[in-house]
Amino acid sequence: MTSYASSDIYVGLDLGTTSVKLCLYNKNTKAVIRNTSSVTLADVISDVNCNEQDPYFIFKAIEKCVLDIPTEERERVKCIGVTGQMHGILLWRNGLTQYSDDFRSRKLTSNLYTWQDLRCSDDFLSSLPEPDSLVPVSSGYGCATLFWLARNDPEFLKGFCFSGSIMDCLVFVFCGLERPVMSEQICSSWGYYNTKQHSWNIEILEKADFPVPLLPSVVPSGGTAGTLAREWFGIPAGVPVLAGLGDLQCAMFSAIQESHEAALNMSTSFQLGFLVSNDATLSKLDNCKAIQVLPYFEEKSLAVAASLNGGNVLRSFVLMLKSWMTSLGIELEEGDIWDKLSQLVHGYHGDDNRQPPQIIPTIYGERHAPEVFGSVFGLRESNTDLHSVYAALCRGLLVNMSSMLPQDLLQYYGVTHIVATGSVVSRNPVIASAIRENYDGMKVVTSDKCDSALGVALVAAQTDFENRAQIVFEEFRSA
Repeated sequence: MTSYASSDIYVGLDLGTTSVKLCLYNKNTKAVIRNTSSVTLADVISDVNCNEQDPYFIFKAIEKCVLDIPTEERERVKCIGVTGQMHGILLWRNGLTQYSDDFRSRKLTSNLYTWQDLRCSDDFLSSLPEPDSLVPVSSGYGCATLFWLARNDPEFLKGFCFSGSIMDCLVFVFCGLERPVMSEQICSSWGYYNTKQHSWNIEILEKADFPVPLLPSVVPSGGTAGTLAREWFGIPAGVPVLAGLGDLQCAMFSAIQESHEAALNMSTSFQLGFLVSNDATLSKLDNCKAIQVLPYFEEKSLAVAASLNGGNVLRSFVLMLKSWMTSLGIELEEGDIWDKLSQLVHGYHGDDNRQPPQIIPTIYGERHAPEVFGSVFGLRESNTDLHSVYAALCRGLLVNMSSMLPQDLLQYYGVTHIVATGSVVSRNPVIASAIRENYDGMKVVTSDKCDSALGVALVAAQTDFENRAQIVFEEFRSA
């Protein structure tokens, strides 16, 4: 039996696009002791090109995950870390508490405008001032959405006191803050943030009539925002709470720590990233529009190609099949289609005597090329079966990634290993094979230790104000 009296338990919460995940990490045993998750079902019907979610359902999912933890474990929590979808923005007023019922009335918050929001057209983005930032502004980024609201619905915007990511709002109510705080990782993901000066582009924004007072205060990545203002479902008041962190950085933190490693993670979206020191020469990356250099932890940055097209593309394919079958008078559950496709890819090895189709799978565009969408070519009478088309779609995701971050660029920065992670990689042998085909000069290893909730729990464990991240990370990997 676990001796809870001697256990230091750290909570990692990941507020994702479709679900909330919670990880409990025991620092004494160097092990994950519990994972829970809850689907949010938070999407709301909105205008064309808009993507919004109801924060009430996200907070309900958070509560469900916490209540799934045994009481004795909640009582032993030493620190809470929160990560999640980092580009999106939520607006709110004073009066919120940490309980979801405050969000039910919809009088105190806006919808969450997610990272998938496309209301900011290319013409609109081109009308915005040039940022003093390594990260260009895209639709779905917090500052771009605020610009859009300021120009298109200023009266709506005047009704709110604060803005931040969904994680910043949670931390705000957890700690009873007077003003929201935001880590540099989230600031950078919003745009108009200079990571070298550690500040928003205030002068640029003020000249463009941007609602600057809505911007949160900035804290270092991995820093604390405050302490739990009151007991929360058995977690004691006074527990330190970290400022919200980026899900991408936390996922990478759980998977890699060495400069010769890159982490490839495919779940809803698709990322490939590697670490660079802040004093490294980045000139090779200057002309790579698909690669962003983001704040990481301590004296490191994260160079990453973050594709908008990953597991979401495969799900769109499944939904397309479901729709076609419904049109033909055949009703199938989405799960049944996934099961059948899984059987196909596990038993399919291709036919060397026929040329497979080629699919460019960028149905969601890419931030560096928003006008370029998917296409199919090379279709023949002999390669239109479901096996061939689905396998081509899977391979196309890797071809797209290798065009964004090619192997020779990884090698230039000393990367020799790729740690391949994510639910899509683990369940799909075609994806796993395509990784090795497109990065054939690398040693590719698979891992199940890449998870944003786990990563932020590890960061929380090192923020015990005496141990550094490297120590905790090495202990975990060796456990």
